[in-house]
Amino acid sequence: MEFRVPSASANAYFVVAGLIAAGLDGIENKLECPADVKGDAYLPSPEGVNDGRSEQLSNTLEDALAALEADTVICEALGNRFVHNFLQMKRDELIDLPKPTADEEADAKELQKWCKARYQPLI
Repeated sequence: MEFRVPSASANAYFVVAGLIAAGLDGIENKLECPADVKGDAYLPSPEGVNDGRSEQLSNTLEDALAALEADTVICEALGNRFVHNFLQMKRDELIDLPKPTADEEADAKELQKWCKARYQPLI
């Protein structure tokens, strides 16, 4: 089994729930673990190389949300109502999120400012 550490911004309870659901699904359905991924799992496998990457990981929040929405095992584990509300919240964030520019450093500062303004009042 391969485990990649999730983002520090991920909710630990949801991560653990997803891991347990995926593990139980694998056990119950006697699923074979794919080969270990060698190298950067966010990049596609080089042409003709089978290095364990069966699917490319999501590179964008939009892709990750679509993958979550399509994953019946995780949706059932977390609850369809929760997943629906979570997807709506994240898609609303995408509308308001600052758009990236060519200046990564300025983008990081702008994103940090946006996060503080959006979430700090809730803490």
